[in-house]
This record gives sequence, structure tokens and C-alpha cells, in this order.
Amino acid sequence: MNRIARKTAALAFAAAAALFAAPAGAATDVTWTATPLTASSTSIRTDGTLKYAYARGNYTANGVAFTGVGDKIVNTADCVVWEASGGAGTSGATAPDDTDAGGYKDLLEHPWWASAKGRKVQLKNLEAGKTYLLQIVAFRQDYTTQTATAPDGVAIIHYGGTDWEYGGSLICQFTAEATTEEFTISYSGQALINAIQVRELPPDEPAEKPAVITVK
Repeated sequence: MNRIARKTAALAFAAAAALFAAPAGAATDVTWTATPLTASSTSIRTDGTLKYAYARGNYTANGVAFTGVGDKIVNTADCVVWEASGGAGTSGATAPDDTDAGGYKDLLEHPWWASAKGRKVQLKNLEAGKTYLLQIVAFRQDYTTQTATAPDGVAIIHYGGTDWEYGGSLICQFTAEATTEEFTISYSGQALINAIQVRELPPDEPAEKPAVITVK
């Protein structure tokens, strides 16, 4: 191979590597799990220290205080969920009778939904190098065939139905590379979310990793 050919090949390889490389600032050591919620408010995670938590109303579940942001899709100085609010709406849900009363049941019964198939979750005010836990809660009893899928394409939750009677939560543990991180959740049917929280984890105490639950 002559010098020009070698140089051309090297440039092509470099361009391909740049195309498929992780974007600058992308979170590292990302671990996703899909977990069915239960009747107990202990389904709301309490690892580490709360960074921020949002829901449609002011609810406290398992000691975690969720700040209400009303009927609009979450969009605050800390967190943007579903950056395009077009086509979004709200409607009530009915949690099973044995669901813990109070904040947890209220949280499950107040979801947001949108018709888009994929929505970004943007987390702000993070510190590079620190480890965080992200929990996304989703429940609506009549959306039994619809799902939310984590960016890894493996962790999948249902909003209701067999084995998911209380909905599910997508949980992500990651190391921040920048002050802002983004994740895109994919949906079949309606995009839906009830609450979101971010917790800072001690550097020597990673969060417990629940098993990935796969329901076909």
C-alpha cells in the first residue's frame, strides 16, 4: 500500500472511530435494571442522599419527598423530562386497593403521558466523577401491553398487568462525566412517567443492584 493509500485508510478509520465513540460528557459505568413496583412504599429507593425528586404533586413516599411540578411535564432547573411537551397530557390511574395509603398511592395515581415513542431525560446540577442513582417510576393499570425500555435495550418495564400490577421502575446507576447527563427512554405505545428521583451515592457504597426482570 502506497503512502497516499495508507494515509487515506488511516483517516477513514479515525473518522469511523469518532462516529461511534461515546459523546463527550457521557455518563460511564451505567447499569440499568427493571423492577416491578410492589404494594409497599419501600419500592421507592433510599440509597445514598437525595439530590432531587419530582412528581405531579407534593408526595412523600418511603421518606422521600417528591416536589410537585403540576400538570406540566417535568421541566425544572434540575431536571428536564421529555423536553418536547407537545402531545402530552395527564390522567388519573387507580392503584390496587392494598397499595400503601398516603404519598405512595397518590404518586402512583398521578402519571403524565405523551404519545412520543422516545423521550430524553436530562439531569442537571450533577458533579463530574460522582456516582448517582436515577429512578423512574411508571404506573397506569390499563396500559398493560405498553412498555418503557432503558437505553441499554435490555431493562424493560410494564405500566400494569400481570407481574406489574403496581407498575415498574427503571433504575440507573452511573458515574457522571459532566454537570449534565442525558438518557433516552424508548416506549411502545404511550410514554408515561409518575415520578423521577436522583440520589448521590457514597463512593465506596454502590447501590444494591436488583435483578433485571424480563416479562414477555
